[in-house]
Parts: sequence; C-alpha cells; structure tokens
Amino acid sequence: CASPPTLRRRSGRGSRTMVLLTPPKYTVINPNPTNVDVVMNFSMMDMAKWVGATAVSLPYGYAAGIRPKIPVQSMCTAGLIGFSAGYLLAYQQSWGRLVGRVPN
Repeated sequence: CASPPTLRRRSGRGSRTMVLLTPPKYTVINPNPTNVDVVMNFSMMDMAKWVGATAVSLPYGYAAGIRPKIPVQSMCTAGLIGFSAGYLLAYQQSWGRLVGRVPN
C-alpha cells in the first residue's frame, strides 16, 4: 500500500518540497519552481483565463446585487472573487506545466 504524500526537509532556509507518488507524464521543466518561476511561466491562455474570470464575474455580481439594492458593492465583491479564482486557475496550470503534470 502506498503511503500518502508527505513533506520532507530540503536544504535551505526551512523550505519544503512535496514528494509525489506518481511520476510526471510530461517533460519536467523545473521540479521545484518558486512563485516567481510559476508567474513568469504564465501563457497567454492563462492570462486570458484570468481576465475572463474577472470579466464574467463583474456583470454577474452587478446583476445579483440589483434586487437587494447593492449592485456596486456586489459587483466589486464578485469581481474580487473572479479575479482571485482566475489567478489561482492560471497559477495551477502554470505550475502543472513546470513540474510535468500538464502538457506544455
């Protein structure tokens, strides 16, 4: 029976790396990318997903706030949620490409 993913100590200032149970299917570009590496690896499609999630959430938030008479506040909140969700989706795809989990 395989053990669950664990974290192990790496040399350096307390940084950790995840031990993955299955080998990557695709070419590994960077086995342990930093946040900067992941963001610098954003493709145009990742940017489009980020912008698209933000753009879709704004009118949705406005429409959802019309009935309780708080359309602007609702739009800003939904926009922030869409912005965050788009960023996280783009980050996940970029990280996956770097570590060989998603096709380049």
